[in-house]
Amino acid sequence: MLGRWPVAVLIAALFGAGPSHAQLGPVDLAVVLAMDVSGSIDRERWELQRRATAEIISSKEFADAARRGVHGRIAVAVVQWSTRPKTMIGWTVLATEAEFAALALRIQGMQRASSGATCLADVLNHAGSLLASWSGNAVRRVIDVSGDGQENCQTEALQNDSYTKTARDRAIAAGITINGLPITTAFEPAVAGWYANNVIGGPRSFLIEAKGLDDFARAMRAKLIVEVAATD
Repeated sequence: MLGRWPVAVLIAALFGAGPSHAQLGPVDLAVVLAMDVSGSIDRERWELQRRATAEIISSKEFADAARRGVHGRIAVAVVQWSTRPKTMIGWTVLATEAEFAALALRIQGMQRASSGATCLADVLNHAGSLLASWSGNAVRRVIDVSGDGQENCQTEALQNDSYTKTARDRAIAAGITINGLPITTAFEPAVAGWYANNVIGGPRSFLIEAKGLDDFARAMRAKLIVEVAATD
């Protein structure tokens, strides 16, 4: 039944059109970068995440991979999430070197929005609404979520993880792929397995594990290159 409808229509129906309607033309990929700012991410770890993400976006390797598609351009939005998700950078189309460099500068200059609980289901719903606001054609729509912990916002989630799974399944039904970058630490040694079972899903979904925050830059680079280089 779902296959009869365009992906953009399904996303809008499931998540709503969102507060703004991006009219920025066709892209090969519309991706929401969801960055963890929960309480377990201290100032040093936050700055490492922000700096590493900016460096990857500005790299020639990333730009070259992103421009190999049919349209030769991608769209990126950036969300920070903890107790509540917040869109820090709205939809930004990247095609030229200057555009990649400008987004990297914006990410590098981002302030931390908050610090709180690990509310993964809420950020998946928020990112789904953001993708619903992209009204142009996108060959692929992806939520790229990184974090160092399991959902801890809902009593139900603590019992059986169904809260996060419901948000994940809703996104998948709308034609969205969710890829994960779980950050394994001594406090959360099983987070990669939890992401595999509860977070990632959709066409060609995958996760790349970062073995601690020091491994974040390596894992994020590998993950973003795979995402932007994938073709249907």
